[in-house]
Amino acid sequence: MVNDRLHIVCGNCGQDLKESGMATWEYVPGIKDEETGETIQSADVLIRCDNCATIHFLKKYMKEYKDG
Repeated sequence: MVNDRLHIVCGNCGQDLKESGMATWEYVPGIKDEETGETIQSADVLIRCDNCATIHFLKKYMKEYKDG
């Protein structure tokens, strides 16, 4: 097995967002309707560049996974 070499840089200022202290990563859980169980908003991960304050959402780059 090979270790990953994922590079995540801010598209606005070019800051390496994997460096410690240069980005804030946050998981935002999905929201489901309690009555119907229908997904109102799917989960997302956002990354805020601490250099220029740009917020990047990963949801737009991922395929949606549906249970069942």
